[in-house]
Amino acid sequence: MPAELWAILDGLTIAWECGIRNLEVETDSLEAVRCRSSTDRPHEPTITKRIRLPLDKQRCVSINFIHRESNVLADYMTKLERIMDMGLALFQYPPMEAQRILLFDRTPQRRRYPYC
Repeated sequence: MPAELWAILDGLTIAWECGIRNLEVETDSLEAVRCRSSTDRPHEPTITKRIRLPLDKQRCVSINFIHRESNVLADYMTKLERIMDMGLALFQYPPMEAQRILLFDRTPQRRRYPYC
Protein backbone atom coordinates (compact mmCIF):
# COMPACT_ATOMS: atom_id res chain seq x y z
CA MET A 1 0.00 0.00 0.00
CA PRO A 2 2.77 2.57 0.65
CA ALA A 3 3.76 2.37 -3.03
CA GLU A 4 0.26 3.41 -4.08
CA LEU A 5 0.27 6.28 -1.58
CA TRP A 6 3.62 7.49 -2.93
CA ALA A 7 2.26 7.28 -6.48
CA ILE A 8 -0.75 9.38 -5.48
CA LEU A 9 1.51 11.95 -3.81
CA ASP A 10 3.71 12.13 -6.92
CA GLY A 11 0.64 12.53 -9.12
CA LEU A 12 -0.81 15.30 -6.96
CA THR A 13 2.52 17.13 -6.91
CA ILE A 14 2.98 16.87 -10.69
CA ALA A 15 -0.61 17.99 -11.32
CA TRP A 16 -0.13 21.03 -9.08
CA GLU A 17 3.17 21.96 -10.78
CA CYS A 18 1.50 21.64 -14.21
CA GLY A 19 -1.29 23.99 -13.17
CA ILE A 20 -3.98 21.31 -12.94
CA ARG A 21 -6.41 22.34 -10.23
CA ASN A 22 -9.40 20.05 -10.86
CA LEU A 23 -8.44 16.43 -10.41
CA GLU A 24 -10.16 13.11 -9.84
CA VAL A 25 -8.12 10.27 -8.35
CA GLU A 26 -9.46 6.72 -8.44
CA THR A 27 -7.77 4.20 -6.19
CA ASP A 28 -8.36 0.81 -4.65
CA SER A 29 -6.63 2.06 -1.48
CA LEU A 30 -9.03 2.93 1.33
CA GLU A 31 -6.13 4.58 3.16
CA ALA A 32 -5.77 7.07 0.31
CA VAL A 33 -9.50 7.82 0.36
CA ARG A 34 -9.30 8.45 4.09
CA CYS A 35 -6.50 11.00 3.50
CA ARG A 36 -9.01 13.31 1.85
CA SER A 37 -11.74 13.05 4.43
CA SER A 38 -9.90 12.69 7.73
CA THR A 39 -8.09 15.14 9.94
CA ASP A 40 -4.56 14.75 11.27
CA ARG A 41 -4.15 11.83 13.63
CA PRO A 42 -1.10 11.71 15.90
CA HIS A 43 0.09 8.24 14.82
CA GLU A 44 -0.74 8.22 11.12
CA PRO A 45 2.04 7.48 8.61
CA THR A 46 4.10 10.39 7.33
CA ILE A 47 3.08 9.67 3.74
CA THR A 48 -0.57 10.21 4.70
CA LYS A 49 0.31 13.61 6.15
CA ARG A 50 2.33 14.48 3.03
CA ILE A 51 -0.62 13.63 0.78
CA ARG A 52 -2.84 15.94 2.77
CA LEU A 53 -0.56 18.96 2.08
CA PRO A 54 -1.24 19.19 -1.69
CA LEU A 55 -4.89 18.34 -1.02
CA ASP A 56 -5.13 21.47 1.11
CA LYS A 57 -3.92 23.49 -1.91
CA GLN A 58 -6.07 21.65 -4.43
CA ARG A 59 -9.61 22.17 -3.22
CA CYS A 60 -11.08 20.60 -6.37
CA VAL A 61 -9.56 17.16 -5.87
CA SER A 62 -11.67 14.10 -5.29
CA ILE A 63 -10.21 10.79 -4.23
CA ASN A 64 -12.63 7.97 -4.89
CA PHE A 65 -12.49 4.31 -4.01
CA ILE A 66 -12.87 1.83 -6.85
CA HIS A 67 -12.62 -1.94 -6.66
CA ARG A 68 -9.37 -3.54 -7.72
CA GLU A 69 -11.08 -5.20 -10.71
CA SER A 70 -11.92 -1.72 -12.03
CA ASN A 71 -8.38 -0.44 -11.59
CA VAL A 72 -7.01 -2.16 -14.71
CA LEU A 73 -5.08 0.82 -16.08
CA ALA A 74 -3.23 1.41 -12.81
CA ASP A 75 -2.35 -2.28 -12.62
CA TYR A 76 -1.06 -2.18 -16.20
CA MET A 77 1.07 0.91 -15.56
CA THR A 78 2.50 -0.72 -12.41
CA LYS A 79 3.43 -3.83 -14.40
CA LEU A 80 4.94 -1.64 -17.13
CA GLU A 81 7.12 0.12 -14.56
CA ARG A 82 8.32 -3.21 -13.17
CA ILE A 83 9.17 -4.52 -16.63
CA MET A 84 10.94 -1.36 -17.81
CA ASP A 85 12.36 -0.39 -14.39
CA MET A 86 11.89 3.28 -15.25
CA GLY A 87 10.84 4.76 -11.91
CA LEU A 88 8.66 7.83 -12.21
CA ALA A 89 7.90 8.49 -15.87
CA LEU A 90 5.78 11.19 -17.47
CA PHE A 91 4.15 10.36 -20.77
CA GLN A 92 3.07 12.96 -23.26
CA TYR A 93 0.78 10.30 -24.73
CA PRO A 94 -0.32 7.08 -23.06
CA PRO A 95 1.42 3.89 -24.23
CA MET A 96 -0.53 2.00 -26.90
CA GLU A 97 -1.75 -0.70 -24.51
CA ALA A 98 -2.89 1.98 -22.06
CA GLN A 99 -4.90 3.60 -24.87
CA ARG A 100 -6.61 0.24 -25.51
CA ILE A 101 -7.44 -0.10 -21.83
CA LEU A 102 -8.90 3.42 -21.75
CA LEU A 103 -11.05 2.70 -24.82
CA PHE A 104 -12.21 -0.59 -23.33
CA ASP A 105 -13.04 1.22 -20.07
CA ARG A 106 -15.40 3.55 -21.95
CA THR A 107 -17.53 0.75 -23.40
CA PRO A 108 -20.98 0.47 -21.79
CA GLN A 109 -20.78 -3.23 -20.98
CA ARG A 110 -17.32 -3.65 -19.54
CA ARG A 111 -15.98 -6.99 -18.52
CA ARG A 112 -12.58 -7.88 -17.20
CA TYR A 113 -10.00 -6.41 -19.58
CA PRO A 114 -8.58 -9.41 -21.48
CA TYR A 115 -4.98 -8.23 -21.87
CA CYS A 116 -3.82 -7.90 -18.25
